[in-house]
Amino acid sequence: MTPSSGPESGQGWAVLLVGAALLLTALTGLNFFALDRYQPTGPAVELLPPGGVVLDNPDREGIERLDLDVPLDPATPFVRIRAVAGAVGIVAGPRPWQRGRVVFVKRDREGRGRWDLPHVVALLKGERPGRTYAAVFAASPGTASLQLRLELLKAAGRLEVHSVTATPLAEAPGFRPAAAFLTGGWALLALAVTVWAGMRIRGRRWLAGFCWLVGATALTLSVLPGEATAPARDVTAGAVDLVASETATARERQAAISANMFSIAKAGHVLMFLGVGFAFGLARGRSSPFAIWLLAIGFAALCEMLQLYSPNRAPAGFDLMLNTVSASVGFVAGCFVLAFVARFRRRDIWIATRPL
Repeated sequence: MTPSSGPESGQGWAVLLVGAALLLTALTGLNFFALDRYQPTGPAVELLPPGGVVLDNPDREGIERLDLDVPLDPATPFVRIRAVAGAVGIVAGPRPWQRGRVVFVKRDREGRGRWDLPHVVALLKGERPGRTYAAVFAASPGTASLQLRLELLKAAGRLEVHSVTATPLAEAPGFRPAAAFLTGGWALLALAVTVWAGMRIRGRRWLAGFCWLVGATALTLSVLPGEATAPARDVTAGAVDLVASETATARERQAAISANMFSIAKAGHVLMFLGVGFAFGLARGRSSPFAIWLLAIGFAALCEMLQLYSPNRAPAGFDLMLNTVSASVGFVAGCFVLAFVARFRRRDIWIATRPL
């Protein structure tokens, strides 16, 4: 055995790969948290009259709504909506969309709202003093106008909105090159890990290929722009009724479809990373289960983190939790299947070699 092929060499490569992953993680965090991704391209526009707006809805089955035009070019690369809003005794309905809402609506040339794209600025219920909510929205092809909507939709109580501003933004000049560099670095690291794992798995290298294929699919779906997956989610949300939208009025159906989108997206997270964890569990071979589990949840976290650089996508703590928990459950299932298959193989070998 040559020195380069011994276990010490494999451990050395593992340490090197872990070090590269930690370095890329630090650089990614620095690029996002320490540097300002956006810079204003114009002044902030106040959308409310002096004193703000108050919506009262005494009937939980009723609707109170105010639509305001956003006087910005729909082709503006990014728009930051900043709202100062509070809830006074808002009694939410049983559906996730039945509460006080501040939403940013993109409308097409026919005036239809693009509910398949990110739009929520704030959701309020109960007693909440006025606080600031902010969200950044990317431009979308086909958008003809921008609108802000304040509403109490089948939620009783008072929604107090003191101020809402819309600020046109553009990405800082150095952000996109840095994002491309980091994305390329992560891709090279993934390739290096694949090669390293393939060299260590003897006789079952197709499992490493299977794991890579599942992981690459999950990563691609995680970072695709919102417009790329919107048609499929739109069709699914309309066909799968998760919030009783077939009994809703025309006004309610918009919010119901929006809630369907949310539920379907989260179900997609669970199914996708169950598959990722399962593939990692099958492909681990005789490697340490703990090490491969860390690799699986690290990959799940990476898929969420790289949404920093995807248009109309943004990482979320809840999605990160879904990814890692789903990957962990899938990994355990993969390990059980691997152990089950190995047990039956040993049983078959024992039967074949047992003296008659």
